[in-house]
Amino acid sequence: GAGATVIDGGGLDRVLHILGDEHPELLLYGVTVTGGQALTASTLLGGGALIEVLSTLRLDHCAGSGNAANQGGGVMAYPGGEVDIRDSSLTGNSAVYVVGPEQGAAIMLMAFASLSLRSSTVSGNSLSGYGVAVRGETASLTIVNSTIADNSSGGVSSWNGETTIVNSTITGHQAWGLQFSSNDGS
Repeated sequence: GAGATVIDGGGLDRVLHILGDEHPELLLYGVTVTGGQALTASTLLGGGALIEVLSTLRLDHCAGSGNAANQGGGVMAYPGGEVDIRDSSLTGNSAVYVVGPEQGAAIMLMAFASLSLRSSTVSGNSLSGYGVAVRGETASLTIVNSTIADNSSGGVSSWNGETTIVNSTITGHQAWGLQFSSNDGS
């Protein structure tokens, strides 16, 4: 299970950074990712993992906990990064104010990034100010058979993106459960 193998950043830096010209893909199975911090002016994004430039992270039967960043405490993906999370949990991650808005305590997506969250749990994640547990900006969010519950502030926010939610529970947040918005006001 997720407790057998642990990758611990020890609070020194983010745990994983996936970046490359050849569309790299990393698959983790049964791993816990913890102790990542991206809280300095040069490392504000993705405490647990930062996925950039058409790279892919696949988490299967994994746990992400105890990670912190200004945006994307657990996972941050942009531009065009892909995150596929199955049978996993993201708990106890945080978005902490350093500069600008802190967003995505568990997951933050921007600039045509995509998330597939299936049969997974996102709970107990926190923000030092306003924001949400799962945030997509001009991104694609697919949430299936999953639970997003008991996170501080909001649950899921999608701005100028496509969102699909099927057979999932979104409940118990300090603010809204779902928020959708776009540039044209629709």
